[in-house]
Amino acid sequence: MDIEQPICMNCKNLFDERWSCAAYPAGIPPEITQSVWDHRKPARGDDGIHYDPISDDFILPSNLGKGEIDTTRY
Repeated sequence: MDIEQPICMNCKNLFDERWSCAAYPAGIPPEITQSVWDHRKPARGDDGIHYDPISDDFILPSNLGKGEIDTTRY
């Protein structure tokens, strides 16, 4: 059984395992790390930096983008 990983794990913009990146240097919103928001689309506070895949072989999470991001927090 494969465990789905958030798209952040396959993103060129991810800094480290502490869940920070070029778009969110102070910390990636949980809606993105939990795949609720599809960060291939713009999100408030991302300064125009979105998911940029390292590998095209990465399998996107099945629940990706099935919710909304709380834009009031970012």
